[in-house]
Amino acid sequence: MENHKIIFVMPEPSSVGGMKAISKMYYDLGIFEHHQYHHFDSTFSGSHKLGRFFQSILLRFKFIMLLIKLKPKGVFIYTSSYWGFYDKAFYALICRLFKINSALNLVGGEFFKFYQSNYFHRNMVKIFIRFPHKVIIGSTSWVDSFQKEFPKIIYYVIHNPVILSKPEVDGKKKGSTVKFIFFGRLVKEKGIEEIINAIEHLKTITNLTFHFVFAGKGLWADYIRVSLAEMINTGIVSVHEDVSEYEKDKLLKSSDVFVLPSHAEVLPISLLEAMGHGLPAIITNVGGMKDAVINGYNGFVIDDLNDTTQELIQLMLYFMENPQQTAIMGQRALQTIEEQFEFSAIFKNKINLFK
Repeated sequence: MENHKIIFVMPEPSSVGGMKAISKMYYDLGIFEHHQYHHFDSTFSGSHKLGRFFQSILLRFKFIMLLIKLKPKGVFIYTSSYWGFYDKAFYALICRLFKINSALNLVGGEFFKFYQSNYFHRNMVKIFIRFPHKVIIGSTSWVDSFQKEFPKIIYYVIHNPVILSKPEVDGKKKGSTVKFIFFGRLVKEKGIEEIINAIEHLKTITNLTFHFVFAGKGLWADYIRVSLAEMINTGIVSVHEDVSEYEKDKLLKSSDVFVLPSHAEVLPISLLEAMGHGLPAIITNVGGMKDAVINGYNGFVIDDLNDTTQELIQLMLYFMENPQQTAIMGQRALQTIEEQFEFSAIFKNKINLFK
């Protein structure tokens, strides 16, 4: 009798972080309660290099034992960029040695930046990316680069998924204060500096009222508090670091516009979740975010990355001055998620790779 078991190599679940957020979706939906699907936790603990080295050996051993025990039909391996890519690609090599099909899912938004960073990575990635039988990329924007750099690799474009909530889109845009929100890692690469500059400038040029919410963890949390201290004290800006799933849902439901002027992405879960709550988005033209956001339809796309702050100011002003359009774009954002990014359809596409 054919074995239909499938192993998912992914980190522990969490509400913040690309791969961990996807892992949380699997648990929230009870995917691993089904006997057919099994989660192999690839999470490292601690930051000591020697300790992580011994952990990696132990994880490989546990993985081999699991392959022997389950004899799965296939293995999905979720990976970030940089050294995380090499770490996870090694699981694909083990699968190949055991003659088990594997698919490496590239989640990290900086994959090509990492690949092109130096001679060592360009050559090592070309070796390691041959380990899996198939590669999953999360955006159509990567297709040309992927075909050019890895012409012999079998790849599929499958977007990151999102679990839809039930937002009250029609009734949420009634306040006079427009509420913008950023949700994700509070780091420079996510465009935090540009957001801070835009907020500071908006406060000086408009009488319109707005509120900006920063939600997430990261090195720039303290920088935000220092830079925007006066506006935090007066309630124009708020910072939420330890956000539970319930609190995240509450913040998104009470917000009007999602802002993500990121420097590098694939297709972030935070963007899809926000749009799934009926929020139009302001994004930069990086990675695969344009797979979800159509400029002027369900949000706006900043094309000139050298002028991100000025464009961000103008687009935030647009939403503050056009509340009806904000509501219309929000409804379109929700419709986009329902039709193209809902979890069950994305999950089915992945499982079909091993048929």
